[in-house]
Amino acid sequence: MKHLFILVIAAGIFYSAQSQSVTSKDFQAVAGSWTGELTYLDYTSNKKESIKASLAVKKKGEDHFEMDFSYPGESGHGGKDHYRIKANGTMINDMKVIERSVQPDGSVKVVLEEKGKDGNDSRSATFHHLLVLGTSQFTITKLVMFDGEGNFFQRNQFVFNR
Repeated sequence: MKHLFILVIAAGIFYSAQSQSVTSKDFQAVAGSWTGELTYLDYTSNKKESIKASLAVKKKGEDHFEMDFSYPGESGHGGKDHYRIKANGTMINDMKVIERSVQPDGSVKVVLEEKGKDGNDSRSATFHHLLVLGTSQFTITKLVMFDGEGNFFQRNQFVFNR
């Protein structure tokens, strides 16, 4: 009985570790062109604003994806982000993978965590980046929790469709 208990605990630890990593296959679903909207919390007014957004996702290597953001009607804005899967899928760039789960619709939810600065006063904060990677919808949500506070709030969210 003692050996069975140890085996069950070991299997649970192994499963937990396995579920906290991503592969390039998770990102394959989002390769291609997307259109949608960016909704963000304005730093100054603290009000939500929305603008149209477009995204092109390209696979640049085995574990490297480029995301090219543009904003129709907002000339001079946009840019590229690069997502590099590292450390056997437990990191993307310098962000730690803290959750990976398959949703009922087959999409993959990935939660990434990093530390940084946010706000007009550059306060230290923890960020959670929630990615829901699907074939017809792709969302990227940035949550912020300032150091010393107990709750995350939504800084911005991209919702893309095709």
